[in-house]
Amino acid sequence: MLVAAFLCACLLLVAVGTHDRPGRADLIVVPGNLVFPDSSLSPRLESRCTRALQAFRDGLGPRLFLSGGITLDGDEAGSMRRWFLARGVPDSAMIVDRLGTTSWQTARNARRWLTAHGAHSALIVTQGFHVPRMRLACARAGIHDIYWLHSHFFERRDYASIAREVFGLAFYAIRPGMER
Repeated sequence: MLVAAFLCACLLLVAVGTHDRPGRADLIVVPGNLVFPDSSLSPRLESRCTRALQAFRDGLGPRLFLSGGITLDGDEAGSMRRWFLARGVPDSAMIVDRLGTTSWQTARNARRWLTAHGAHSALIVTQGFHVPRMRLACARAGIHDIYWLHSHFFERRDYASIAREVFGLAFYAIRPGMER
């Protein structure tokens, strides 16, 4: 019975996350992921950036919020910035958040930027299975106008990521301490 409930939760998570809700937002939020030592983006992160670039070019947001930490492998947010610059996005249209090492921190940092600039809405671009947790983090951070797009990339290890996200979403739902 528990296994069946868990599998249903996994399916629901993917169904919700891959049902896009595009909309014009003040900020396009791109959470970081693996970069390689040569600063190139992993296929997963490049797929997020590709979808965010299309959203930016389609006018769904005037600014890209590139969030990710500096790891042993490299600078996630800085590598994304270079990727977007190489594709013609002006530096002035990007906010680089090197302190967004978790979804929780990315949401808080995006909300702080929005508040400081008199803005209020965000378009999240990430993997479908990550969308529900990122949406919850943004809502708990105080961002109430939230739209989302999922990237079109899936690999075998994502099955484990989906299972992990079920627990991560539950943790974010009960986690105390979200500042506003």
